[in-house]
Amino acid sequence: MALQVALWLGTAAVTAMVWLGGATALPCALCSFVAFGASSWFVIAYAARLGVRVDDPAWFAARRTVPCVLLVLPLVVGVLRAAVQAGGFGTGVAYGTVGGAAVAVLVLVVGLVRSLRALH
Repeated sequence: MALQVALWLGTAAVTAMVWLGGATALPCALCSFVAFGASSWFVIAYAARLGVRVDDPAWFAARRTVPCVLLVLPLVVGVLRAAVQAGGFGTGVAYGTVGGAAVAVLVLVVGLVRSLRALH
C-alpha cells in the first residue's frame, strides 16, 4: 500500500509540474516520472524475489485502478500540451506519450480481465 501511495503522490507531483511549468518543466517532469517508475519496478522485483506473488489478479481491482486513471489522464494531457509548446523536442515526447499511454491501456485491460476471471 505504501508503494501505491508513493506512486500516486509522485504522479500527482509530475502532473503539477507539467501543468504549472509547461514546456520548461517537461524534461524535469519526465525524469521524475521515469525515476518513480524505475524505483517501483525495483520494489516489485525485490518483493517477487522474497516470494510475494506480485501478479495476483485478486489485487488488481477496479477500486485501485480508478485513482490511477484519474491521475494519469491529466498527466498525459498535460505532457501533450507541454510537448506542443516545446517544439522539436516535444514531437518525440508526444509520440512517446501516446505510445506509452496505449501500452498502459492495454496492460490495464489485461489486468482487469485477469482479475475478473480470478473472481469467478
